[in-house]
Amino acid sequence: AVRLSLPALARDADQLAPQLAGRLISVAAQKRVVADSDLAAIFDLRKAALQHQPSDGRCAWHMVSPTLAQAGAACDMVFQGHTGPVCAVAWSKDGNLLASGGMDGTVRVWDPVTGQCGEIFTLSDQMAVRSVSWDADSIFLAASGDNCSVSIWDLTLGGCVATLQRQSNLHESSIGWSPDAKHLASRNYAGIFLWQAVDFQFVAKLAHAGATSASWSPRGDKIASCGGSQLRIWDVPSGERPVLLQATRARFSAVAWSAADNSIATGSLDSTIRIWDVSNQTCTSAFNADVGPIRSLSWSSGGSGLVAGGGRAHLQVWSIGDRMSNVSLKGHDAGVRSVAFSPSDDQIASASDDFTVRLWNAKFGSRATAEDEHTLQILCTAWSPCGLKLASGSKDKSVRVWDVSSGQCIRVFEWHTAPVVSVWWCKDTEHILSRGEDPDTPFALWNVPGGSFVAAYRSRSELPTTLKLAASTTPTAWSPETCVVPLTGPTAGVVSRSPIDVCLVEQQGKSLHFMTNLRPRE
Repeated sequence: AVRLSLPALARDADQLAPQLAGRLISVAAQKRVVADSDLAAIFDLRKAALQHQPSDGRCAWHMVSPTLAQAGAACDMVFQGHTGPVCAVAWSKDGNLLASGGMDGTVRVWDPVTGQCGEIFTLSDQMAVRSVSWDADSIFLAASGDNCSVSIWDLTLGGCVATLQRQSNLHESSIGWSPDAKHLASRNYAGIFLWQAVDFQFVAKLAHAGATSASWSPRGDKIASCGGSQLRIWDVPSGERPVLLQATRARFSAVAWSAADNSIATGSLDSTIRIWDVSNQTCTSAFNADVGPIRSLSWSSGGSGLVAGGGRAHLQVWSIGDRMSNVSLKGHDAGVRSVAFSPSDDQIASASDDFTVRLWNAKFGSRATAEDEHTLQILCTAWSPCGLKLASGSKDKSVRVWDVSSGQCIRVFEWHTAPVVSVWWCKDTEHILSRGEDPDTPFALWNVPGGSFVAAYRSRSELPTTLKLAASTTPTAWSPETCVVPLTGPTAGVVSRSPIDVCLVEQQGKSLHFMTNLRPRE
């Protein structure tokens, strides 16, 4: 819990109590069913954190549901430091270091145990970093990006030792050392470029116009590249005519070669993952990843696990075999750009548009459900007149109703065919009016107790005269000078206060964080 809280504590030491209280909710809840002295101690620690008040007189708020990354759950650590979306993440071969690259033009090297950032390198012209890769000895770190070149740093010297000459005017979108330590490959939309690892001399170009991703074979003698509807397998370094595998109507966006050597995974913009048998040159299975347009794939070292990240704010992890199973890893507040299994397979690193790098326990996860949260950005919220419920509308075209005391979603209303941009409660607290961007009848009336659709209207004036709309709530301006609100991300979300004045909700992307200033009784 303390490790997960470190980024917030760096910004405000008084975050300790609300962060601990918020991150121990799931563990403390187990005390009700498990008689364990350690769990009892955790329960007591959380209770003390809830009772704590800052010495300077500020009002402390606490989470009412486990929407912060939970201690003992899937997310082991959150690394904050990048000032823009993080595009790439890569483990050193020994697993002792983690590198990340971002839109802020920096490459950061992290200690995955302490979470400390040890080195920061900058790409020339401070252009965005799109990819990072370690050599086999974990000494050299390569990065490529929008400056159309590849930079290589020596970690023992702490400086850049080589900049590979430009072979095209296109952005270098990915970079990778071969497992046999003989070559370095960079990839852009013109194709794959090969370099000698010994002296960084250019060797050859593998022409693949529109290539979107590339991956080395485990033995380092072949490269798989994808783009459009084609998967190509190249022999290195001969560059002979590649083997072509094709999927009709597919738009490939990511490829990863399994350590088992005979399997390749591809990801598409339609969120489809395909598993290919290299020997038979056939697709053996295809399934929906449910992560949005797929940006990154990574196999476990044994070839039995596969993780995918994409346009949505969660990761999906599969156990590949006769009976495939998958779990969802949730915690990011924006889309995922890069994923990587650790060499020991016990952790997964992910880089996200929310400016963070996260470490996940690969053995944990929760099965995704359609009821627990919006799937796209929340656009509007409204408190019920009694202040005990909250309605929200989203780009996912749904309206959801939340119980404030528990932070749980109690109703999901789906009828709109376009994003929901406004919601209002009626004064009877039993009906909600929503407005979507639907062209003909944008207004919809919902019965909350019955969980049912009532009617659609062209304008608010058509609403029955027996139903009056309650006054709208406005976002609440809170100051760190007067309040200690649990920090939920690198930037503050939109906060609004309940009419009963003891509850807050913070909106972060597609997530809602419910808080209260009430204290549990002794």
